[in-house]
Amino acid sequence: MEAIADLKTKYQVKTTDELLTIWKTNDRATYRNEVFNVIKEILADRACDLPPQDSFCCKACGTLLEHDATFCGSCGKAVWDGSEKIEEPPVLGNYIPVESKLKGLGGWLVLVIIGLFGTCLIQAYTILTNIKLFGNGTVSFFSDPSSAIYIPGYSWALKFELIGSILLLLLGAYVIYLLFGTKRKFPQYYVTLLIAGAAFAIMDYIITASLTISHEETKKAFQESLSEESRSIWRSVIGALIWGTYMYKSKRVKATFIED
Repeated sequence: MEAIADLKTKYQVKTTDELLTIWKTNDRATYRNEVFNVIKEILADRACDLPPQDSFCCKACGTLLEHDATFCGSCGKAVWDGSEKIEEPPVLGNYIPVESKLKGLGGWLVLVIIGLFGTCLIQAYTILTNIKLFGNGTVSFFSDPSSAIYIPGYSWALKFELIGSILLLLLGAYVIYLLFGTKRKFPQYYVTLLIAGAAFAIMDYIITASLTISHEETKKAFQESLSEESRSIWRSVIGALIWGTYMYKSKRVKATFIED
């Protein structure tokens, strides 16, 4: 008899519709109680509402049994006959179950991996650039009221950008750890990173746009930067919508990220 952990691994690769069908039809002669407990736990993790289970009859004497019965109260025969015949698909030649083909860091997840490393590199570059601006006197120059290019609030705007980039880099690194560990929490934290990145870009844009700049050449440079930043915001928002939906709809994601 398989251990609960083995059962959970086996049924985790099944689609939600397949698990719901097994749960609802309630074929206790084919599946033992532990299987239904595992399916119930998996469906709960996927935030699915459990439908009512069908009643069934004892195969030995025909007595109608409760949906979770393990023995017939009339003839005493065990409900489960030990077959669990539907659990494993037949292996014919080189046939490979669809769920097995989809499991692993392949397909569209390759783009997710590239995007994650790209995000971390961009945040690391932003951090280094901002630290350099603080170190070479640029921030002091723009923050000095006696300077010809004085920008009130510039120092605070740059500090906000620096702190935000550090937090996004740390979150991105943690998400990469969850990704290669095929952790169950990966989709949730990846979507959180997408939303956080888009929210940070919007707030950074608003703060930068609110700066008062009197020097014309500097003002023009900031406006060009804001124009590029606005396009970046749209890319972040659209990316969050597309990849967020993918994380919750993809069969590969459900089959791959199963580790606790």
